[in-house]
Amino acid sequence: MKVNFSVKMQVMYMYDFLMSHTYRGPAGLISVGIGIAAFVLCFSTIGKVQIPFTLCYGFIGILSLFYLPFTLYQKAQKQVRGVPMFKKPLDYTIDKLGISTKQENEQAFVEWKDIVKVRATKRSVIVYMTKVRAFVWPRECMGNQYDTLVKLMNSALPKEKIRLK
Repeated sequence: MKVNFSVKMQVMYMYDFLMSHTYRGPAGLISVGIGIAAFVLCFSTIGKVQIPFTLCYGFIGILSLFYLPFTLYQKAQKQVRGVPMFKKPLDYTIDKLGISTKQENEQAFVEWKDIVKVRATKRSVIVYMTKVRAFVWPRECMGNQYDTLVKLMNSALPKEKIRLK
């Protein structure tokens, strides 16, 4: 069993990864909690306190819920445009031994034992080698090979490392 596909990194792929990575962590959850609480305060104080206080709560809510996604999109743009590796497609071959990558004359291999965790979003599969180093595999780049990839990963990795949809 083998899966082959190529990924040319695009801003939306990187943005999907950054959003998933951020909002699954404490910073993202705190940001959402503060934003929701601020909006609840904003709407519950209408007519009960001075208008500047209500507006301040609304502003904090907007800032908390929309600032982080906006900055993550900017970061995705900067990374995709600024990293030379993302300018050309990266070819992946996944088999029972691990993950092979190839880009022009460069090749690398990652064994399954070096994979820390695998997560999925609606658009991508994210394979972490460390907390900050990961492969981002957009589902659209895999074509109809997603089910084969899931079978490969389930047979190669312990169940606690995998969360695929």
